[in-house]
Amino acid sequence: MKQSGITRRIDELGRIVIPKEIRKSMHIKRGELLEIYMHDEESLMIKKHLLMSKKDEFINVFLSRLSTILNANIYITNLSEIVFSSISDFIGQKVDVEFDKVINNANMNNIKLDEIKLSNKITLKHPFKLYPILPNGDLIGIFIIDQNKNIELNDDIMRLSVSVIENFFENN
Repeated sequence: MKQSGITRRIDELGRIVIPKEIRKSMHIKRGELLEIYMHDEESLMIKKHLLMSKKDEFINVFLSRLSTILNANIYITNLSEIVFSSISDFIGQKVDVEFDKVINNANMNNIKLDEIKLSNKITLKHPFKLYPILPNGDLIGIFIIDQNKNIELNDDIMRLSVSVIENFFENN
């Protein structure tokens, strides 16, 4: 475990402030959920609560079949890494800094890019589409489809797919 050497006081309501440098390096955003554990009798552990890190057979089968039917590569990220990919070698890769800027863009549908670097090993070239995953209105990840140039995707089908994923995470 890394030590930062930073100390903070607990205020009268029992709150502590996580230093900006730590929030920035861990991509912790305002309002984001954190998990707090007692490590032992004298230490606490705080961990990002990543709904999208949840591995579930239903989502994996659904996305694998969708990828096969559409003849397209599909990726799903949480806010910091790739949690699903139709190419299994890419699961667990950290998202690139440039992609992190895209995640923070409030209106993802208006982004017009010819190319985007998803991670160190993945650069997507047009045509690709990005869909925010927003169960309960909170951004937890991005659904990405890397289209085959020969196939025109129906936006309604893609939104339905994202809706299935959001409903899964709202109910689990």
